[in-house]
Amino acid sequence: MSTGALSPSLRSLGVPGSPSAAAMAIGSVNHNSNCGSGGMNASSHHQHRDASPLRSWSDAVSVRSLASIGMGSTDGRKLTIAKVPTSPAELLNLASPQTFIEKDDGDFTECSSCSRSLAESLSDFRSRTRTHYWRNKLQFILACLGCSVGLGNMWRFPYHCHKSGGGIFLIPYFLVMIFCGIPLLYLELAIGQFTKRGPISAISKLCPILKGVGLSSVVTSFFVSVYYNVIIAYTLYYFFSAIQNQPPWVHCNNRWNTDQCWTPGRNTTRPLDGRSPTEEFYNLKMLQIAKDPNTLGNVRWELAVCMFVVSIVVYFKLWKSTESSGRVLHLTATLPFAMLAVLLVRSLMLDGAEIGLEYFLFKLRWELLLDSKVWVSAVGQNLSSIGIAFGLVISFSSYNRYNNNIMVDTVTISLINGVSSFAVGLFTFATLGSMAKEYGKSVEEVLPDGPGIVFILFTKVLSSMPYSTYLSMLLFFMMFCLALNSEFAIVEVIVTSIQDGFPRAVKKYLICHELLVLVICCASFLLGLPLVTQV
Repeated sequence: MSTGALSPSLRSLGVPGSPSAAAMAIGSVNHNSNCGSGGMNASSHHQHRDASPLRSWSDAVSVRSLASIGMGSTDGRKLTIAKVPTSPAELLNLASPQTFIEKDDGDFTECSSCSRSLAESLSDFRSRTRTHYWRNKLQFILACLGCSVGLGNMWRFPYHCHKSGGGIFLIPYFLVMIFCGIPLLYLELAIGQFTKRGPISAISKLCPILKGVGLSSVVTSFFVSVYYNVIIAYTLYYFFSAIQNQPPWVHCNNRWNTDQCWTPGRNTTRPLDGRSPTEEFYNLKMLQIAKDPNTLGNVRWELAVCMFVVSIVVYFKLWKSTESSGRVLHLTATLPFAMLAVLLVRSLMLDGAEIGLEYFLFKLRWELLLDSKVWVSAVGQNLSSIGIAFGLVISFSSYNRYNNNIMVDTVTISLINGVSSFAVGLFTFATLGSMAKEYGKSVEEVLPDGPGIVFILFTKVLSSMPYSTYLSMLLFFMMFCLALNSEFAIVEVIVTSIQDGFPRAVKKYLICHELLVLVICCASFLLGLPLVTQV
């Protein structure tokens, strides 16, 4: 650094009984040529190790005069600018300027002469950045699809489609996806990939005043994980119930069946208000719906045990680290597509499937486009299926390389998500058409109420297929793995975000990663117990 590099205010500053300001500034800087190959050229090198003149000089030096001093180095590719000193003490600490060398993997190493304070700053930087990445683009896309084609499409989409009038729901759904879902997905991918942090730290880094936005997304993810635990417990309950010679939802000879239960092969008169055994198994056996829905019944201990098993699996999956998340993605994210294809083909072959497809694709109720509830459902389904506003996308993309092409990821994820949603819609209404013909009703009359539509329809299709026991076990095991994949991602986001956003509190109160995961899993299990009571 030459004298000419100093600001005029600093050169004009003179203090009696002390060296000139320019000489003091030059003497305070010791350029170490070992720290980077392209350090700042200086006309002369000086060392000044005595801090006592600076102490007497500090009162006369203004912050404004020091703020114009810039120190840094370059290796020919990058320019590293050190913190601008605002006091003589900081100027003395920069007497041996340090540089950091970036490795190919995104990590940093410091020169051997780094001071303790700078080393601590570097350690803090490392604690907030990613030390591992997705192995390839396919692994990242499968991770995102594992959440979107999980419960978001297989369970929520048929429910919203049925509630919003059938095929007319596709119009607002795809319009919202194009003009809202895709841009927001691109935005969250960019935020995570650029900041290399979870949602709390990422939003805080971009705009500190909006840190609560990242925090709210994590809180939302936590409550989503609570009721996802319940849905996963349902799939596990169905899986164990299918381990019989004949699944209990195939016939009406069970103790919980009512006189309204009827199947085509049953030698009885079809009741006017007939119900399928699959519907009665869901409502009367698993949920045990009470006569008064306003009272809180007893805990369904079978479901509580299933939910406890889910919590244990989630804990031992994430208790050590989150690095192994991508190892099972190739199975859990691709198997649902294969199973969905089998179910779709089989549903299209059912007797009466054309009735449901006609209702879904051609009998559109255009007046529903003016209903705001339909558009609200379309927005909610888009955000939940892609994972927007839950912190999932930000957390996943934070493990991408900095130069990853997120436009390709955005288009790929959105396209596959849209196609799978349409396929689920075809399967749903083809099955409903078969049920409508079987019971002599219209499609609107045979529609099951509530979010249990997917369990009722899946078991209905499987009961009409050969080897229904094995196929039922395979289906619900697939759904169990698929839902677990979503739960892994949600809990991983919560853990990562808390560690990134509140590192000191985690180290002080929770001590280790394992205890943090245990607290989250236990809280999710306890809050889910009221959701598995008799309703």
